[in-house]
Amino acid sequence: MKYKILTTSFFVALVSLNTSAYAADAPKLEKCTGIVKAGKADGQSTVDGKLVDWILMPAGQCIKFVGGKVVFDEK
Repeated sequence: MKYKILTTSFFVALVSLNTSAYAADAPKLEKCTGIVKAGKADGQSTVDGKLVDWILMPAGQCIKFVGGKVVFDEK
């Protein structure tokens, strides 16, 4: 019985360490404007490529699209 509790607690600790590693590897996202298609971005966009509509993209991917511009938050 003692070994069963020890083994169970070991596996619980191992899983919790593994889960926290995935949270640290979460991709950085940035707001990208100028590439949203009409009807996308929560259905608000009425024209393709409008500069006021944005979508979240992985960091560094926005500038690869023609007309893509990164929106920086004003803080």
